[in-house]
Amino acid sequence: MTTVALAGLNAVRVTRMRRQAGVEPGDHDHLATVGEGLGPPLRLLVIGDSAARGYGLADAGEALPFQVSTRLAKATGRRISTAALATDGHTTADVLAEQAPLVMAHRPDVVVLLVGVNDAFKGRRATQVRHDTRKLLTALSADAPGAALAFVTCPNLRSAPGLAWPLNAVLGLRCRQVAAAQAAVAADLGVPTIQLTRPLREHYGADGFHPGAAGIAAVAEQVARTLVEKEASWISA
Repeated sequence: MTTVALAGLNAVRVTRMRRQAGVEPGDHDHLATVGEGLGPPLRLLVIGDSAARGYGLADAGEALPFQVSTRLAKATGRRISTAALATDGHTTADVLAEQAPLVMAHRPDVVVLLVGVNDAFKGRRATQVRHDTRKLLTALSADAPGAALAFVTCPNLRSAPGLAWPLNAVLGLRCRQVAAAQAAVAADLGVPTIQLTRPLREHYGADGFHPGAAGIAAVAEQVARTLVEKEASWISA
């Protein structure tokens, strides 16, 4: 079966899942500040795709920006100011073209990037993913100099309960290929990654494709731990 045909079947299947589950995009990109520490807050910016934005979640409190910021606030004793640019359906190239140019205006201290599923979903080759990832990470370093960066690579959707065979097997393989390409570039550039090798079934949301509240919480825990270990100076005395 061709890449185009598989992408078409994937699109039909996911659209059906969303309709049956009654899942709609969430409006979780508003600004917020959490924590009670003194001094200026750390500025957190979340970019990426629908999983980063919080597709299908009940409220903003379940989405990745809030989940990461609350954990950072607790771990560091600092206030965290949070914003999100993540957009449904974006590939790595889309994030580079449409979100990266807006990063500088936010002057972030922390950037969390979660992207890759749409690269796998649309059948982008590993060479394309490596090229786009290198350009994106380089652009983020230039547009947010000094900011800490945590990169959540493409999750392996082989276990997604909403995807039937053979789509789950094909998409799972492509997810692994995308994640490997992303991780190789990130390692070369010294960017820490959070790799979701195979999410648990209970980590998926109502549509059986996007992460639910439990899945986002698990990702946020790993992201916050990675950032705190890398940036010990954030912790209040």
